[in-house]
Amino acid sequence: MAGEKSVLSGEDGQKITERLLKLCGWNLSEHIDFPCLSGKKHKPPGNKGERKQHSVDGVNTYSSPLNLAAKKLVMVSAKHHAENYPSASPSKIHRTVKELAQCLDCAPHSPKIQEDFLDGTDPDRDTEFEGLLTFFSSKPSEKNTSFFFDNHDSVSVPTDQFDAIYFIDNRRATFLFSAIKEAQDYSTNREFSFIYPDTGAQNSEDISNSGKLLPLELMVSDVLPILVEKDGSFHVLIFCNDLIEKQYLKRIIWLIHKLCGFAGKTIVYFPDYDTSKHSSMVNSVKQQFQESDYVNRIYLKKWDEFSFIKLKDDDAQHLDGARNLIPLNYQKPDDVSTEGKITEDYEKILPFGARIKPILDSSILGASDLKTFLKRKGVFIKHANKGLIIPLIANMILSPNELDYLKGLLVSKEEKTKATNKSAPFIGAPEKLREVVYSIAPNAVKLKGNCKHLNTPRFVAKGDDRYELEINLERTNTTKDLISGKTRHEGRLTVLLEKGKVNVKVEYTATETKKYLEDFASEINRRLLDEGCITQDIKGIKFRDFRSNLDRVEFLTGFKDINASGVFFNGEVVNIRFKPDEALPTIPDDLKPYLDKVRNLDINGSLLEELPHIEEDSYKNAILLSRIKIRFRFEIDGNKGECDATIGFPSTLNGKTVDDTTELVVSVEVLKSRNSQILIPKGRLQNRLSRRLDQVIQSKYFTVYDTA
Repeated sequence: MAGEKSVLSGEDGQKITERLLKLCGWNLSEHIDFPCLSGKKHKPPGNKGERKQHSVDGVNTYSSPLNLAAKKLVMVSAKHHAENYPSASPSKIHRTVKELAQCLDCAPHSPKIQEDFLDGTDPDRDTEFEGLLTFFSSKPSEKNTSFFFDNHDSVSVPTDQFDAIYFIDNRRATFLFSAIKEAQDYSTNREFSFIYPDTGAQNSEDISNSGKLLPLELMVSDVLPILVEKDGSFHVLIFCNDLIEKQYLKRIIWLIHKLCGFAGKTIVYFPDYDTSKHSSMVNSVKQQFQESDYVNRIYLKKWDEFSFIKLKDDDAQHLDGARNLIPLNYQKPDDVSTEGKITEDYEKILPFGARIKPILDSSILGASDLKTFLKRKGVFIKHANKGLIIPLIANMILSPNELDYLKGLLVSKEEKTKATNKSAPFIGAPEKLREVVYSIAPNAVKLKGNCKHLNTPRFVAKGDDRYELEINLERTNTTKDLISGKTRHEGRLTVLLEKGKVNVKVEYTATETKKYLEDFASEINRRLLDEGCITQDIKGIKFRDFRSNLDRVEFLTGFKDINASGVFFNGEVVNIRFKPDEALPTIPDDLKPYLDKVRNLDINGSLLEELPHIEEDSYKNAILLSRIKIRFRFEIDGNKGECDATIGFPSTLNGKTVDDTTELVVSVEVLKSRNSQILIPKGRLQNRLSRRLDQVIQSKYFTVYDTA
């Protein structure tokens, strides 16, 4: 009986998946099997023999309406649980993802896939091999459960080759099905089309601005615009999966003006909208768009939840939504033109498509940050590469809440203090150092045009031949930059004479504070040279300063065992970033697939124990390790807890070529835990821990490499 239930549950999952995708304009093939071309590599765990074939529940191909150059081949795997979702097991989830990833690994080279699905493919389009994993539970109380969002941190990305894997779970399916059913019920003739954002990659008459097909990127978006015909006019229905807030409504209204100002009417649907509760707030928000004549054609409603689980029933009423007979290229009617320019206010904008690309390209947001952001949305990608990630996100429409997440990430990354340290042998009396630092006027170093000092920076003596200059800057951002208006940023420059050396340490948050303080450090360097206090430039630890790859790996990994510092204990490596050294004549076999294909590998948590790269000498010699993150237990001045210490060369592997001039950067983040005992502000504690760690790093490096 258990086996029979399992089969029926699997069939239900396939029915729901096929019918939901049909509503999204997809024409999914039936279940297919195709030969495995990497039998040994892809054999299931515990199997003695090699894998013979792969199986997927269906395949769909389409020319992307969001990118003129892309054709998609999507392999679909349907998983369904008749009762509730299974308990979260990282290994089980990883196996589910890995099975689909292995199918995608073989698909590009499979004669069967080529013949059945890619014969006659447009040669001007590149085929992208992507996966769609539906993961459903039929338990009514779980209709809004986001299984993969709740478990994304614990799931490792497979090492197999694939472009992207997307997940549709209960919460996503409820949103999609409810939006489509609302659109059907609202329309005069139950016909609808999906609106496509301007991504900057659609410069052709062959690509429409709306259509019957919902591409994968919009399928996982929490804002979905749908075009319907109502009483002879075009109306736009915008469904938002965020709860209504004043700030969020502002951004949606801004989006309406940029995306669908052509429509005779626009209705915004929130899941919790209530006229009696929210009408006053809605009117207040509309008053902030008085420069627009379109705002009075915007209305709000609550979208009703429809149970997508009903799609497993053989009921034809759920299957009539894919006709979509509306012309794909709508014309902007003259009688509904919008007047007035919408202010590009930081609080109002919800950038999308081509507009969000420069924001995502901010140097503060790393490729790994964006990769994690996608993972939270249920999108797994193989490599942390901005060149691949930014176009993918630009094909989505981010929700107001997701924009807040990115803005919060920008702020938190800037608030986390990072530090660099330079030094040189010092000649002469300590009084000479005091003379030099006090002789430099604050205006000797210029700020960037969008920054200003909130107080005049001055050096202050801290005793023991140590001098500190603290800065507090206000930065005015642009919409092209960080979409966050005016922000404040602190930094510190410390000059210390110790053991015959002058040390100059820069602690910074934003790039502007780093630039200003590094320029100040350069001015100190110049004055010390002029006064004969140093005979060589102060310098930091650079990526190229190590004798070999092995030396660099052992230097960075050695910090997990620094219990002797009396502050940091029980170090555990939780993240490494590296790439194979392409300059070497030979490297271990399992690194070869990454040659010429990967700029850097960013590997977290559970996979680290399986990797030999930081344990075996043959691997240490073959990799360029640019960063390591170590989790410590710490105790300092009565404060106790856990922290993550990141030590590395941040931009070394960011480009096509290795930048070996990058200097070592150190940062410490104090973690929240139940057993923490924190007596001082978190920022001050992080600074204190960072300084202690930097002392250990400097001592270790110069003990080995200092010949002066």
